[in-house]
Amino acid sequence: MLINVLGCDGSGKSTQLRQVIPWLEAHYSLPVRSLSKRDALNIAAIPEARYFGCDYHTLMYEIVPDMRGASRALFIFNLLAIPLCHQPVQDNEIVILDGGWQKHVATETALGLDEQWLTNLTSIFPKPDLTIFLDVDPDTTLTWRRQNDETHAPYECGNQHDCSDALFLEQMNKVHRILRRQSQEQNWTRIDGKKPVTEVFQAITQAIAATFKPTR
Repeated sequence: MLINVLGCDGSGKSTQLRQVIPWLEAHYSLPVRSLSKRDALNIAAIPEARYFGCDYHTLMYEIVPDMRGASRALFIFNLLAIPLCHQPVQDNEIVILDGGWQKHVATETALGLDEQWLTNLTSIFPKPDLTIFLDVDPDTTLTWRRQNDETHAPYECGNQHDCSDALFLEQMNKVHRILRRQSQEQNWTRIDGKKPVTEVFQAITQAIAATFKPTR
């Protein structure tokens, strides 16, 4: 089974996945693994990834923001395709995506690319059995980041190296509007991500349990 948990940058996806993955392992008699863009640079597991020649932080903070238009989108989706092609999703396992390609369709659309072209491009990827949208408005995300002294990445700020709060909100508001529309159009499971972490976790696990019968 393939589960995608997505939302705007800073919406709490990674925080939730740190709890959801052990929960899946405890409730389902299937191996569980996560998948993200970062996996494409795991040279030990994917030897062909050695052509990158840089670490993930350098790639996403310095190189990707300088890419332009379709070349950037193709590269981002290639980062996801590398681990998926190396180890395709199997029926006898649970794979959970951290944002996946749907998040990047929204992000690249917000950056000015044609949404239909991006959708056609990502049609090569397997369709998730369940897509969970953590709905958190960018103003709330910005408040969280200020509280935790977290910084923005250029890709989150419209690929501007001056990662100001204003640029972050400008880009993320575009992405958020697109994701909310896509959530309605594609019948994603929407969860209010502004609720306490424990309540969000409960909502995610309830959505999974309602879709897939536990096997333990």
